[in-house]
Amino acid sequence: MHPVLRSVLAVAGGYLVMVVGVAACSVLAAKLQPELLRENAVPAPNYLAVNLAYSLAAAVAGGFAAGWFAGLRPVKHAAILAGLVLVLGLVSAKLAGNWQPNWYEFVLVTAMPPATILGGFLSARLRLASEARANSR
Repeated sequence: MHPVLRSVLAVAGGYLVMVVGVAACSVLAAKLQPELLRENAVPAPNYLAVNLAYSLAAAVAGGFAAGWFAGLRPVKHAAILAGLVLVLGLVSAKLAGNWQPNWYEFVLVTAMPPATILGGFLSARLRLASEARANSR
Protein backbone atom coordinates (compact mmCIF):
# COMPACT_ATOMS: atom_id res chain seq x y z
CA MET A 1 0.00 0.00 0.00
CA HIS A 2 1.26 3.47 -0.85
CA PRO A 3 2.54 5.22 2.31
CA VAL A 4 0.39 8.34 1.77
CA LEU A 5 -2.75 6.24 1.36
CA ARG A 6 -1.84 4.24 4.45
CA SER A 7 -1.39 7.48 6.42
CA VAL A 8 -4.73 8.88 5.28
CA LEU A 9 -6.48 5.62 6.09
CA ALA A 10 -4.75 5.45 9.49
CA VAL A 11 -5.99 8.91 10.47
CA ALA A 12 -9.47 8.19 9.07
CA GLY A 13 -9.53 4.86 10.91
CA GLY A 14 -8.54 6.56 14.16
CA TYR A 15 -11.30 9.11 13.68
CA LEU A 16 -13.80 6.32 12.99
CA VAL A 17 -12.76 4.59 16.23
CA MET A 18 -13.44 7.85 18.09
CA VAL A 19 -16.82 8.43 16.46
CA VAL A 20 -18.04 4.87 17.00
CA GLY A 21 -16.83 4.92 20.61
CA VAL A 22 -18.54 8.21 21.45
CA ALA A 23 -21.73 7.25 19.60
CA ALA A 24 -21.97 3.87 21.34
CA CYS A 25 -21.34 5.38 24.76
CA SER A 26 -23.84 8.19 24.11
CA VAL A 27 -26.55 5.71 23.21
CA LEU A 28 -25.73 3.60 26.25
CA ALA A 29 -25.74 6.65 28.57
CA ALA A 30 -29.09 7.79 27.18
CA LYS A 31 -30.56 4.32 27.70
CA LEU A 32 -29.24 3.96 31.24
CA GLN A 33 -30.01 7.50 32.40
CA PRO A 34 -32.66 9.04 30.10
CA GLU A 35 -33.50 11.71 32.68
CA LEU A 36 -30.06 13.25 32.14
CA LEU A 37 -31.02 14.19 28.59
CA ARG A 38 -34.00 16.48 28.65
CA GLU A 39 -35.41 17.41 25.26
CA ASN A 40 -34.62 20.97 24.11
CA ALA A 41 -32.66 21.71 27.28
CA VAL A 42 -29.03 22.07 28.25
CA PRO A 43 -27.76 18.60 29.16
CA ALA A 44 -27.50 17.87 32.88
CA PRO A 45 -24.04 18.40 34.45
CA ASN A 46 -23.87 14.70 35.37
CA TYR A 47 -24.36 13.75 31.73
CA LEU A 48 -21.74 16.27 30.59
CA ALA A 49 -19.22 14.85 33.06
CA VAL A 50 -19.88 11.28 31.91
CA ASN A 51 -19.73 12.45 28.28
CA LEU A 52 -16.34 14.06 28.86
CA ALA A 53 -15.02 10.87 30.45
CA TYR A 54 -15.98 8.60 27.58
CA SER A 55 -15.00 11.23 25.00
CA LEU A 56 -11.51 11.36 26.52
CA ALA A 57 -11.32 7.56 26.43
CA ALA A 58 -12.45 7.60 22.78
CA ALA A 59 -9.82 10.22 21.96
CA VAL A 60 -7.08 8.06 23.47
CA ALA A 61 -8.44 5.02 21.59
CA GLY A 62 -8.62 6.98 18.34
CA GLY A 63 -5.04 8.20 18.68
CA PHE A 64 -3.93 4.67 19.52
CA ALA A 65 -5.75 3.28 16.47
CA ALA A 66 -4.34 5.94 14.13
CA GLY A 67 -0.83 5.17 15.36
CA TRP A 68 -1.31 1.43 15.18
CA PHE A 69 -2.85 1.50 11.71
CA ALA A 70 -0.05 3.75 10.43
CA GLY A 71 2.68 1.38 11.53
CA LEU A 72 5.43 3.99 11.19
CA ARG A 73 5.48 7.28 13.10
CA PRO A 74 2.46 6.53 15.28
CA VAL A 75 2.70 9.75 17.29
CA LYS A 76 2.84 11.82 14.10
CA HIS A 77 -0.35 10.19 12.84
CA ALA A 78 -2.06 10.67 16.20
CA ALA A 79 -0.97 14.33 16.14
CA ILE A 80 -2.53 14.78 12.70
CA LEU A 81 -5.74 13.28 14.08
CA ALA A 82 -5.42 15.60 17.09
CA GLY A 83 -5.27 18.58 14.71
CA LEU A 84 -8.44 17.37 13.03
CA VAL A 85 -10.08 16.90 16.44
CA LEU A 86 -9.08 20.45 17.42
CA VAL A 87 -10.54 21.99 14.26
CA LEU A 88 -13.75 19.97 14.53
CA GLY A 89 -14.02 20.84 18.22
CA LEU A 90 -13.73 24.57 17.47
CA VAL A 91 -16.35 24.32 14.72
CA SER A 92 -18.64 22.31 16.98
CA ALA A 93 -18.26 24.84 19.80
CA LYS A 94 -19.10 27.68 17.42
CA LEU A 95 -22.16 25.87 16.03
CA ALA A 96 -23.44 24.77 19.45
CA GLY A 97 -24.18 28.34 20.48
CA ASN A 98 -25.58 28.44 24.01
CA TRP A 99 -26.80 24.85 23.97
CA GLN A 100 -23.72 23.64 25.85
CA PRO A 101 -22.00 25.35 28.78
CA ASN A 102 -18.79 27.22 27.96
CA TRP A 103 -16.75 25.13 30.41
CA TYR A 104 -17.79 21.95 28.60
CA GLU A 105 -16.82 23.28 25.18
CA PHE A 106 -13.52 24.55 26.61
CA VAL A 107 -12.68 21.14 28.05
CA LEU A 108 -13.58 19.39 24.81
CA VAL A 109 -11.42 21.71 22.71
CA THR A 110 -8.43 21.71 25.06
CA ALA A 111 -8.40 18.14 26.38
CA MET A 112 -9.26 16.01 23.35
CA PRO A 113 -6.21 16.80 21.18
CA PRO A 114 -3.67 15.93 23.92
CA ALA A 115 -5.66 12.78 24.76
CA THR A 116 -5.46 11.79 21.09
CA ILE A 117 -1.69 12.30 21.06
CA LEU A 118 -1.43 10.27 24.28
CA GLY A 119 -3.07 7.41 22.37
CA GLY A 120 -0.35 7.70 19.72
CA PHE A 121 2.35 7.55 22.42
CA LEU A 122 0.72 4.45 23.90
CA SER A 123 0.59 2.86 20.46
CA ALA A 124 4.28 3.57 19.88
CA ARG A 125 5.18 2.23 23.31
CA LEU A 126 3.23 -0.99 22.79
CA ARG A 127 4.74 -1.50 19.34
CA LEU A 128 8.28 -1.05 20.74
CA ALA A 129 7.57 -3.47 23.58
CA SER A 130 6.14 -6.02 21.12
CA GLU A 131 9.17 -5.70 18.83
CA ALA A 132 11.59 -5.98 21.74
CA ARG A 133 9.83 -9.11 22.97
CA ALA A 134 9.90 -10.63 19.47
CA ASN A 135 13.60 -9.83 19.04
CA SER A 136 14.52 -11.39 22.39
CA ARG A 137 13.22 -14.80 21.37
